Amino acid sequence: MLCALGAAGCAALYAGITGRSPSEVTLSGQATLSQLAAHPHAWSVGALVAVLVFKGVAYMLCLDSLRGGPTHPSLFLGGAVGILLSPLPGLGVVPGMAAASVATLRLPVSCVVRVVLVVATPRPSP
Repeated sequence: MLCALGAAGCAALYAGITGRSPSEVTLSGQATLSQLAAHPHAWSVGALVAVLVFKGVAYMLCLDSLRGGPTHPSLFLGGAVGILLSPLPGLGVVPGMAAASVATLRLPVSCVVRVVLVVATPRPSP
């Protein structure tokens, strides 16, 4: 019960600080990762740092005592780190997301394929 309240508190703090949706912290990150990959510059540095902190804490609480799988949240966290570090020399959005996801999940082939598929998937224009 306390872990669920802690995860909800993380989502509420994130939404209050950034003005973004609390679902970016509470859900698995599968849908948000494709949005992040499609529009990486729509996220401010502060929002990326906040989602890393609050989703990381909520993810840790949920893995410890609640239901939840490790794959999609860790891919999202790795992708957020990759987007955050992508302005560094020698990195771009795809290599940064792939490297950070591999470091987070430790499944190199799966992470690289997943990032390439998420980033390279054509999206319908609005």
